[in-house]
Amino acid sequence: MSATVLPQLARVPCPSSPAGPGVTPTILSCRISVEDVFRLWVAIDLLAVLVFVAIGRSVHDHGINGAGLASTVWPFIVGLSIGWLVVIALGRVGTSLSDGVIVAVTTVAVGMILRAVAGQGVAFAFILVALGFLGAFMLGGRAVLGGLRHMRSKRPAG
Repeated sequence: MSATVLPQLARVPCPSSPAGPGVTPTILSCRISVEDVFRLWVAIDLLAVLVFVAIGRSVHDHGINGAGLASTVWPFIVGLSIGWLVVIALGRVGTSLSDGVIVAVTTVAVGMILRAVAGQGVAFAFILVALGFLGAFMLGGRAVLGGLRHMRSKRPAG
């Protein structure tokens, strides 16, 4: 983000946080609900799966069409759903690296099992590529968020 956008963004009012006495919350300082955080990470993880499948279909000249995407993506969406159910069952929000590991590994493991059952390809190299791509995207975002939270907590008060 450019230096000129940040000051403008800092003045955008926080839509969900009422201001306390003498406090005007901004988009950079407002707190979002656990439910909003959960929805955001589910959407980010789903986007990672969709991008992974679209790139894979494109690279292997299978074309990017609705039926083709659906036939390739469904096992991974089932795996993603199960991964998130595990995170929820553990009473977690889904923002930590360990949550990302659970979601990524479950997505790939269940996705590959379902692909095998459905008669779709499950080459060892494909498993490694899926783990690498989904791991990088699902863990990378969480690592960046964790780093930002750490930097913010180290800022001097005032």
